[in-house]
Amino acid sequence: MKHWLFGCLAFSLVVLSGCTQKIAQQHSLETIQIGEHKLQVAVMRTPEELQQGLSGTDQVPGDGMLFLLPERQEARFWMKDMRYPIDMIWIDGDRVVGVAENVQPPSPGQSLDSLPTISSQQPVTAVLELPAGDFRRLELAMGAAVRL
Repeated sequence: MKHWLFGCLAFSLVVLSGCTQKIAQQHSLETIQIGEHKLQVAVMRTPEELQQGLSGTDQVPGDGMLFLLPERQEARFWMKDMRYPIDMIWIDGDRVVGVAENVQPPSPGQSLDSLPTISSQQPVTAVLELPAGDFRRLELAMGAAVRL
């Protein structure tokens, strides 16, 4: 009986751990161009996708994740359930207007109410999340053209 219960528990944990990665994995990658670079990114459009984002994932899908906001707004993000650092690139229309580089995941045991909010500081239409360091590695810059 103990082996059966342990087996059920282990199976449940495997299934549940995969649930948080489904949003990122269920999307086919789409090509965007930023500056001179073409990137393959997962695109988040629905409220559920925008809320989930990269939370609970082990890596960025493809080259990154693009959040298409429902309206032009000052975007605010937090790193809830993140496991790795990222660069957040703020996009307004067809231009890069800002970046938050090397945004760190929460510390183990950090409470939700102590998580910082990362803000675009101005209205944007989209946010591109890349692995930490990619903004500099790709030599991207403020004002770079973006084609979605």
